[in-house]
Amino acid sequence: MAAQDTDSSSHHVQEAWDWLSVSCDAATRAESRFRNLFNKIAQRGIDEARRENPAQPSLVDLRDIHFQPTEEEKQQLRDAYLEWQAFKIIWAEKEEAYSFVKDTGRPFSASEKASRGVDEAKLKLLQFFVKPAFYILVTIAALIVIAHATI
Repeated sequence: MAAQDTDSSSHHVQEAWDWLSVSCDAATRAESRFRNLFNKIAQRGIDEARRENPAQPSLVDLRDIHFQPTEEEKQQLRDAYLEWQAFKIIWAEKEEAYSFVKDTGRPFSASEKASRGVDEAKLKLLQFFVKPAFYILVTIAALIVIAHATI
């Protein structure tokens, strides 16, 4: 009986580890997608600043760089950022579940999941707050770029 419990426990730990690995990979891919989009737009601004100053293309002043994403790029950035944040939340939940399984040898029961608030409603509510936070972050970044350009 003890051997069966050990096998079951190691199975639960392995299953939780697999879920944690998948969610970690998904979060990493989403973050990479966001950073690649952001860097592409920033690089376009750097290239434009270099074209405006052909005498010294390697000495581009940060104040000369214009971070101006198109509407489509803004939407892609928003979507990528929200996806990244959602996967970070899922990753944290899976990490908590893995720690629990590793410590106890069994997965969360339905009542434990409910008591910890690991459900979709919480994720959707958090996304509701993440989206305005992203808009605020982009607005602040734009104001900083504008402030540097006018100084």
